[in-house]
Amino acid sequence: LRRYFGSFNNAIIAAGLEPTIQNGYGTDTYGKDMHLYRSKSEAYFSDTYLFNTYEYIIEPKYETPYGYWSYDWYIIDLSLYIELDGGIRPYRIEEKIKLNNLLNKRCLVLKTSEIYNYEVTCSRIKEYGS
Repeated sequence: LRRYFGSFNNAIIAAGLEPTIQNGYGTDTYGKDMHLYRSKSEAYFSDTYLFNTYEYIIEPKYETPYGYWSYDWYIIDLSLYIELDGGIRPYRIEEKIKLNNLLNKRCLVLKTSEIYNYEVTCSRIKEYGS
């Protein structure tokens, strides 16, 4: 497979199927925007707070030389990056918070448990987007 397609996922794509995007931390779930998200929480957040409300980019890369990481979303209208923290890798979120401070990027980090409180999440998005 590697010789002909380069990777197992490329072989799956060549067969007309969709490869998994999993890294072991969630359940692939389609959002209303037809994007395949890495977790049910990401799809819920997108469906509830972004879809038909904001123009947004899904998983934009950090700038070079940090391009091995991605944000979860970028809300174009608010010039705001969003990271959803599922709580599984707290060290990674801490690293991203420090990096965003260093890069002077506006990045809202939301805990997964927070996104189910509509009023609080909406107010946090508006506060950070101001």
